[in-house]
Amino acid sequence: MQRPDDGGAAQKALGGELAKLNANISMLHLKLDHADLAVAAAAAAISNCASWPKAHARHAEALSASGQHLAAAQALNMAAFRAEQQGASSSAESWSARAEVEVQRAEAASAVVHEREMQAAAAEFDDFFARALQLSVL
Repeated sequence: MQRPDDGGAAQKALGGELAKLNANISMLHLKLDHADLAVAAAAAAISNCASWPKAHARHAEALSASGQHLAAAQALNMAAFRAEQQGASSSAESWSARAEVEVQRAEAASAVVHEREMQAAAAEFDDFFARALQLSVL
């Protein structure tokens, strides 16, 4: 039996419904503190319907929860881009603002890592210096 050619509308509609399902699964994983599973489900939502801004926003939420703030900012910028394409400028502005917050979080996390590295290096030097004093090398 041959199906009528609907120009792919049925396939597109199915992709949209699967995207909604995967976006909701992602949110459930986030609520259960399963960030990695949330990232995977949100990525599936994007693959189901890449033009849907909320799929990108959900991906950003999951990436942020997993500590991947720069990637979250990129996902939010893509959500803003897709929303702008669809004429939803208020959503686009909101997601762009959230992207800036994610960039700030990434910078703060980087500063914390740098501070920890500096503290570890200082502790290593102090330990080395204490051993050298014990050996009367200095």
